[in-house]
Amino acid sequence: MIIHLKHSNIDKQKWNKVVEKSYLTRVYLFSWYLDIVSPNWEALVSDDEYSSFFPLPVKHKFGIKYLVQPLFVQQLGAFGQQYDENFLRECCVYIKKHYLYSNINYNELCFRWLNNSDIHYQTKNNIILNIISDADNLNENHSVSDANLLYEQVRKNYHENAKRNISKFAKSDCFIEYSVGKFSSIIDLYRKNNTKHRLTEQHYVVIEKLVKEAVLQDRLSVVTAVRGNEIVAGAIFLRSARTWTYIFSGNSDYGKTIGAAAAIIDAFIKANITKIDIIDFEGSNDANLAHFYLGFGGETACYANVLRKGPVFIW
Repeated sequence: MIIHLKHSNIDKQKWNKVVEKSYLTRVYLFSWYLDIVSPNWEALVSDDEYSSFFPLPVKHKFGIKYLVQPLFVQQLGAFGQQYDENFLRECCVYIKKHYLYSNINYNELCFRWLNNSDIHYQTKNNIILNIISDADNLNENHSVSDANLLYEQVRKNYHENAKRNISKFAKSDCFIEYSVGKFSSIIDLYRKNNTKHRLTEQHYVVIEKLVKEAVLQDRLSVVTAVRGNEIVAGAIFLRSARTWTYIFSGNSDYGKTIGAAAAIIDAFIKANITKIDIIDFEGSNDANLAHFYLGFGGETACYANVLRKGPVFIW
């Protein structure tokens, strides 16, 4: 049996504790994140302890409730401390019964179940990098040599193109800098230089709110490539437990010529090597981006978009 919680009935402290311990934990599952991207979101839970949970990004149109994937949230679906297939099945039945329209991306474990169901879905691709740490050898008192050894093991899986770009950057007149206060410069850099994937003003408002709140939550890492006093490229990473999501980046024409994006990711991995289990690169339905992220030894993880439309005159 599942429980439908209205927004006002969600115990957010309890919710966030479960998110931190969940399989496939992601930063966009936290209550503060959902509050920004989907105000008044609701949830389906398996019990009073939220052992399994399914965020519901609820919106209203003509007095009718519907579900739509929020900005800067790649995957939703069922989560929890353990994967519960029965809970997922009950959630799918509940959503079909109670919402005339839903457009939701289901996570990779949900994808496996959907693959054996009669629910129609569209396959989407994500790239993740799994960094396997030996807890016995790399604990809180790890040595510098341990960290360097792990980094070299990860770097062995880099493709030649990634290595060439990193080497190109090392020979340039730029350097890497870590500063959470520079996130607005990265957003501006994207706004000025990205003509292929233009964002709406609402996108920029939302990402700035998310990053500002992530600073307060101590879940932000910002890495930039700097030339003199000018930022030529940068990336924003957000954390849940030991999973980091590559949520936003910006690059200039000059940054592209010197391999700055590759150097930034490599620098982030090296600086945080003992604090990372997974880097979720997102955005890899674009073939060129997928090729770039795979260059760091990443692997493809499929998820599913499930679209259910109601009456045409409404949608």
